Amino acid sequence: MQLLEDQRLSSEEDKLWWSPDSKEKGKVLWKVLPAAIMWIIWKTRNDVAFNNDTINVEDTKVKIKLQAFFWVSGEKCFKGLSAEYVVSYWERFFRIH
Repeated sequence: MQLLEDQRLSSEEDKLWWSPDSKEKGKVLWKVLPAAIMWIIWKTRNDVAFNNDTINVEDTKVKIKLQAFFWVSGEKCFKGLSAEYVVSYWERFFRIH
């Protein structure tokens, strides 16, 4: 998956982002983030131990974000948002407004 570094929000994405439940997205992600971190660390450790893989920190961070998103993607506040979008704008979910 190639993440778009200089992606601009479309008007529809902008509406989704600034909807009244925008703070809810961060709250929902926070609930699963510790489990996603542990799960991906465990899987990465197994890949290193059993498949002689190497660790790439940036790839690991993306995997954690994707895992967290996949676990919460059925929540109402994430309706219409893609995994690529959520990972690209990850920091915005945790801003204090």
